[in-house]
Amino acid sequence: QDLWNVLEEADLGMDANMVRASKSDRWDQKSIQRLEALPERSTYYVLDARHWLHVDNPEGLLSILAQNLLCS
Repeated sequence: QDLWNVLEEADLGMDANMVRASKSDRWDQKSIQRLEALPERSTYYVLDARHWLHVDNPEGLLSILAQNLLCS
């Protein structure tokens, strides 16, 4: 489902956190630019991994979760 409108809404009333795998072939340049232009309420992380973050870089993903999401 296409939920860009939810992410791009500046006054949504909640934070959005996303992690993108830097080596994934699922993201085209236009989508990456849209992620980088999201409102300030959104946090966007780039992880050194292919498509399956939890398999390719579990320590990196856990670090992002522990430092930024679980403690909020």
